[in-house]
Amino acid sequence: MGVLGGIGVGWLFNLLSTLEQSASFASYVVTYDGVLSGNVGDGTTTFMLYGACVVGTIIAGFLNYFLGRRLSIVSGGLFSTLGMVAVSANDALRSTLLMPGIGLLGASCGILLPSLAIYIYEISTKEMRGKAVLLLGMGFIAGSLLGGIFATVNQLGWIWQTFAACIVIALVTPVVNVFPESPYWVLDRKGWDACEACLVVLRRKPDVQDELKIMREEETADEGGAGAFKFLVGLFLMLVSSLTTGFLNAFISYKGASEYTDQDQLFVNAMALQISGAVIAFFFIDKLDHKSILFGTLIPVAICAGILGFNESSSLLGNSEGSGLYVSLVVMLMYFFMGLGTSSAPWSACVGMFTTRGRASSTTMLFAIFYLADLGYVYMHTHESMVANEYLYLYAIAGFSVVALVLLLGAGTRKNGVICTKSEAQRDRDRIARMRAERASRNTRTPGTARQRNLSRVRSKSNAGGQRGNATPGNYQMYETPANAAPPLMHARA
Repeated sequence: MGVLGGIGVGWLFNLLSTLEQSASFASYVVTYDGVLSGNVGDGTTTFMLYGACVVGTIIAGFLNYFLGRRLSIVSGGLFSTLGMVAVSANDALRSTLLMPGIGLLGASCGILLPSLAIYIYEISTKEMRGKAVLLLGMGFIAGSLLGGIFATVNQLGWIWQTFAACIVIALVTPVVNVFPESPYWVLDRKGWDACEACLVVLRRKPDVQDELKIMREEETADEGGAGAFKFLVGLFLMLVSSLTTGFLNAFISYKGASEYTDQDQLFVNAMALQISGAVIAFFFIDKLDHKSILFGTLIPVAICAGILGFNESSSLLGNSEGSGLYVSLVVMLMYFFMGLGTSSAPWSACVGMFTTRGRASSTTMLFAIFYLADLGYVYMHTHESMVANEYLYLYAIAGFSVVALVLLLGAGTRKNGVICTKSEAQRDRDRIARMRAERASRNTRTPGTARQRNLSRVRSKSNAGGQRGNATPGNYQMYETPANAAPPLMHARA
């Protein structure tokens, strides 16, 4: 479910966020004259996309709180289907439904991404949450890679790409119905008994008391004023995730196609390296805490972003005609480290740091910032006087990465690696120690010891019975063996 949802949302978002730069959309507008009010490249469709994504995250907050995680995902799939139908309209309806269709597709991205992240995190076991969200991130990267391939290598019309992405999203709906509702949402809305029944179905085992205890402690823990700090950490992590997704992908696609010599497939190569990094991260995400992973990856990402920004303003790596090779090396190195670190940890933190009710508000708000942060780049890209200053966003990536690392110094990590406050990390360690002690006390009577005690009890009873038999004549032995048994009684015939 995470992989399919990530591929569909990633493909659709990458396609629509770079739509005005694609030759397919330009050809579409020229072929159907009057379909678009305004010129291609003036930012109209991109502004519509990001605005609809923000509205979609707001809708996702209400749906996640009142209707549950599954219905929120189903609603996102419905929005994508309606948007696909609208942009595929023919004849007179084409110009009328194009912009509403893009808006519906953007709203579906806004609904699906936070809803999938929250639902996947909550239904996973505590140890698998980092890997589960990483699968969503890998799917998102794979979808962006597909968008790049069909835009440059094997060119495919944008409507066909939209259709394919929406089909992938539609496959998520039956997959969602295989699993029960999130136990955290059931606990918040229906109580402990319903939550226990949900966990029994989800885990496929009758004994879920340990997990219920963990959920009770997580939901009733006093934050002690740490909510603002957690939101601040999530804000800067989400800003890094946003700028390294929407802005950086569009920037590299544009630069590779228009300026750097022989680098028209730079974006595809970079995305391939990013997904390679995410695959490698899958093997150590559960062995290292996310704080250490971010420290090991955000530092090189910040350095690479700073080098790229300085190159844009000073031609550090040579002029545009000759700098393609050096720039591509820096870009691919940067994307590889992004795959190692930013594919899972920021989204896991933005979900895992908050309680169930907090996820419906704080988490969806952070995902709204994920879409809002790129609006400045869209505005700069559509004004010729400001295009030369786009490199400021590269410096912003470096700056936000450094600030996020500074804030992480005051954060802690749970046993499963997810970022939290230091007090929550201490409570998590205390809870694990307490559960180990309880488990050890329950296992004091090992199976071997119990068996030996049972054998001793049987032997003692047997010995006691033998002693009583020897003390009384006529005795027990007579009934034990046929040889000593009494002869049968002979009844006389009448």
